[in-house]
Amino acid sequence: MPLARSSSAPIRAVAAAAAVLWLSAPAVQAARFTPPQGCTATMTVQMRGCVVGQYFTCAGDPAGTKHDVLFDSDGPFFASTVDAEYQWIRSQDYGTGATSWLEEPSADAASFSNLLASGEDSYDFATMSDTGERSRYTGVDRLTGRSQTIDGVVLEVTEFAMTETADDGTQIARRWGSQYVHRDWRLFFSGPETFADDAGQLPIDNTPVDFVFPGEPGFLSTVPLFDCDGLMSRAEPPLMEDPFHDHL
Repeated sequence: MPLARSSSAPIRAVAAAAAVLWLSAPAVQAARFTPPQGCTATMTVQMRGCVVGQYFTCAGDPAGTKHDVLFDSDGPFFASTVDAEYQWIRSQDYGTGATSWLEEPSADAASFSNLLASGEDSYDFATMSDTGERSRYTGVDRLTGRSQTIDGVVLEVTEFAMTETADDGTQIARRWGSQYVHRDWRLFFSGPETFADDAGQLPIDNTPVDFVFPGEPGFLSTVPLFDCDGLMSRAEPPLMEDPFHDHL
């Protein structure tokens, strides 16, 4: 299940973290990421679109819980946590300071296990924000049967579509496109997609380029490397076709 993108900041991933509260400014604004106390950094992922992600796990978390912090050229912009089924648990937008969390129980909880077992997973859940806003997310992920090797890591390609609606049923935004999953890591990674709201459509591509592990050069670096130079003048990725337009 792809991470959400708010209508106010469509390139900002949403997912979640109690760990957000541990990530003080000194820990995340240096050129090298320092995980919170009691946590262990596992991977740095350099992505297209001038984004780099830091992934870590923390002692005492439920099994399968994973945290990440995303950085752009201005510094950290989003922290997140997901559970073993890749459900969003909590999230924080560093730009607005807003924190969101999963409202339980979900009408149709996202299930990474179901996606791997059947090739498709639908979901229908809501999040609450400390700003008082409630958002509902409905959508579907589907394995395409294709795989792609990026920096030596074999990822399975998915297609997805997601709709975000307000508590009164008004559509806020819709997203669709491709993502990547790693079965053993139980993680989604961004791919080329389209974000649409009342302002129009925006193509986004935060596809992974480099996976950096402990002991390798660039591990824990918070400086994004790809698509940062001439960001405003470079060609935008193409708009994606909505694979579920007639079904959702």
